[in-house]
Formats: sequence, C-alpha cells, structure tokens
Amino acid sequence: MKKMKWDGIGKFLEAEWNVWRVNGELAGYMQKWENLSHVVVVNAGHLVPTDQAVNSQAMIEHWVLEKGLFATGLVKKKPSNIGKSL
Repeated sequence: MKKMKWDGIGKFLEAEWNVWRVNGELAGYMQKWENLSHVVVVNAGHLVPTDQAVNSQAMIEHWVLEKGLFATGLVKKKPSNIGKSL
C-alpha cells in the first residue's frame, strides 16, 4: 500500500489503526482515510471467510451498509504503530 499512487496515501499511512470488535470480541484492526479502508482480520489467512466466517460476514455487511468503523466520516489522524510492518 505504501507504493500506491493516490493523492491521499500520505494521510492514509498516518491514519490511526482502530480496534475492530464483533459481538464484543476482538476481530481485527482497521485503518481508514477518505475512501480507502484497510482491515486486518485476526486469526485469518488469505481465505478470511473460511478462517473467520462470522467476522468476515460482519466486515462485509458493515462496509456495504457503512456501519460502525466502516461508517463514512470516521477519520482519525493520530499515528499508531499497529500497521507499521504491514
């Protein structure tokens, strides 16, 4: 993502990583700036729906319906170390 050609990439890379929970349990972390979102789903590999079915469904539904962390307008600018190695 660091090499992505987009005017907002600098702000995106500085955006805070937010803890994402499903049914009160840690599901992963989400970073968002404007119209770009990056989600890391814990305990999942490339086949997220197979590895984390409930969390995968919640992620897709919330993204499509713009709910929770995926709601339009949620932007935080404070940098965090969570995504530095991603």
